[in-house]
Amino acid sequence: MTNRRLPPFRALQVFDAAARKLSFTRAADELYVTPSAVSHQIKELETFLGEALFIRNGRDIKLSQLGNQYNQEIQAAFNLVASATSNVVGEKTTTIRLAVFGAFAQKCLIKNMSEFYKLYPEIDLQIIMMSSDPELSDRTADIFITSNPSKRGYESTLILDESFVPVCHPDILEGIAPNILEPELWKLPIITNQNDPLGADWLGWASATELTLPPLSTMKFRYFSHQILAIEATIKGLGVSLCNSWFIKDELESGQLITLDSSPPLNTGLNYYLCVKQSRLKEDALQKLCRWIKKM
Repeated sequence: MTNRRLPPFRALQVFDAAARKLSFTRAADELYVTPSAVSHQIKELETFLGEALFIRNGRDIKLSQLGNQYNQEIQAAFNLVASATSNVVGEKTTTIRLAVFGAFAQKCLIKNMSEFYKLYPEIDLQIIMMSSDPELSDRTADIFITSNPSKRGYESTLILDESFVPVCHPDILEGIAPNILEPELWKLPIITNQNDPLGADWLGWASATELTLPPLSTMKFRYFSHQILAIEATIKGLGVSLCNSWFIKDELESGQLITLDSSPPLNTGLNYYLCVKQSRLKEDALQKLCRWIKKM
């Protein structure tokens, strides 16, 4: 029989809550115990390990470097225990937290989620919107769509090379040829989501594609701070814009938007990756979600 040296499981449960909440008081509320009971369990675990798991500053706490590492590693163990328990008791619903950029969620995921739920009604898929690349950690989510795949211990699969193309609603042309070289085209409002300087996205596109723009001072810019806003403004006919071609596939297919002739796409170098922790690759629900995302 293997002689495993395991810490008290209750202390691990308390550590998990405290690491997620970064507060002994909030961890106590979640576990229906007193803050002093949480503190006692943490001290018992630290004594067992011979290491400090938290850095304390009055009531404020944060994970120590070793505590952060220990937390990430025991999450895999908790997930395995939960998965094994679900298999034994026949639990049918599995919750998966997917962290994803807002634009990707709105233009790619949400419109296809009804299909996902029909295929996998037992999976409770929770979408966590992020504005920048988060830390890849079980504390944040179970699976990520991110532009930063470099985290050790994660498997990253490329799912999208981002490229931008000039597009507009056909109704705003009013006899103007749908060609990027047409001088009259540049008298239309030009949508941009960069303002440092205003129209910097168009300058970058023109430089990369070796096309010459009219002087920026002669162009009428309409600024929208986010790509999603720029896409929606373009669909409403408010101007010509540079859009992620993957995010407007449906609008291009329906004719709601058209690409402009003589306008090569610009590969931005920003790629999207599907990232899953290597220790969790065999989990059935995660496998199903990964397969579905890769087929979108």
